Amino acid sequence: MKRKLSKNQNNKVKVWQEIAGRTLTLLSNGSVFVNTGAESSVLSSCDCIRAISETVPESAVRNLLLKCLVDAENAGAGGSFVALGRLSGQVKIDNEFGKRFTLDAIGKSLASLTDNFTSEVVMSSLTIAGRQGKIMLDSTGVQHTEILYGTQACKWKPDLSFFSAVKSAKVSVQNCKVVFIDGIIERVSECHKIFQDSYEKKIPVVIFARGFNEEVVATAAINVQRQTASVIPIVIPFDEVGVNGLGDLANCFQSEVISSDKGQLISNVRIDDCSSAERITCTTLSTEIEFANNFVDEVVSKLSSRLKDCSDSQASLIRGRINALGSGVVTIKVGSDKRAIVGIQRDRIDFGLRYAKSCLAGGAIEYQGILIPYSSFKSGIKSADSFSSLLAGCGAILEVDRCG
Repeated sequence: MKRKLSKNQNNKVKVWQEIAGRTLTLLSNGSVFVNTGAESSVLSSCDCIRAISETVPESAVRNLLLKCLVDAENAGAGGSFVALGRLSGQVKIDNEFGKRFTLDAIGKSLASLTDNFTSEVVMSSLTIAGRQGKIMLDSTGVQHTEILYGTQACKWKPDLSFFSAVKSAKVSVQNCKVVFIDGIIERVSECHKIFQDSYEKKIPVVIFARGFNEEVVATAAINVQRQTASVIPIVIPFDEVGVNGLGDLANCFQSEVISSDKGQLISNVRIDDCSSAERITCTTLSTEIEFANNFVDEVVSKLSSRLKDCSDSQASLIRGRINALGSGVVTIKVGSDKRAIVGIQRDRIDFGLRYAKSCLAGGAIEYQGILIPYSSFKSGIKSADSFSSLLAGCGAILEVDRCG
């Protein structure tokens, strides 16, 4: 049996229904501004939590509403937007669940929820990364917003003794050269010319080899610490995956593997003739490589085509080689050109990435002409109904007297 609400309870529900409806209307009209210190920024529909926080006076009920909106948003991108629509009585499903959609439709809906800039950045990143790639939102400051294409996270990395010597779990070099050597570097004298060229020309060099003597690793670490020659030794061991992995990775750069079997000497390597990378970041877990005009997709495609006609054991090795190369990663960096709103812009891009991922993974429905992830729609309705139920069930809510 449905409990009848008192007049006071009905009034409280109606007040917050009106607040929700008014907030959505103002957001859609671009009439909600937030002062970020140096300038004001117009809030978008995806910023509805910030809009409630900035425009509605603090109270126990407002804080309860914010908690419900945050829960909805955490459960699915756009959940807070749907929750406000549900509270205001505007929720109307224009089409059935499981609506067919295109990437272009996702882009247009995202632009409506955020802004054109955010939509362009997110959709461009999705196109570059593909369905198997990864997209990262980097907090590192840059002057202009950029999408770094071709980041590759492979499993190979320097020996742990190198990180111990440089006293850091992360080492990164930019605008560097890469060298692939099919052998173990036993003495510093073998790669002295590489160290010397790196020092004189101020060009970092990353060497991928089968192994390095302790003396070579220690020398590389000392030079990195002193910021003289910058040479990073990365080990690709001669195991069942690495035996071909060195060549696979070199092919991603369209680079040659230096081998004594071909009569080649490490001492003859000219770093000016080597392939380049925009950035290589090594950690104790993996190595991220950012380089333009890479051939990772071609290498992986050729390996994948061999899976059709091979034995189970061969297929396992090929999959191991593909996994070792790592998946492609697209990195987004929000520039300081956004000045005071850089935090808001980064939040919107984060929202856009979660939104697009949810649409592609779980489907979407159309709500007020905008595609909303199905999971977000459910979480929004659930949170809104929870808030309404809590509000209707309160006989009295204590408020803080701020008048003196």
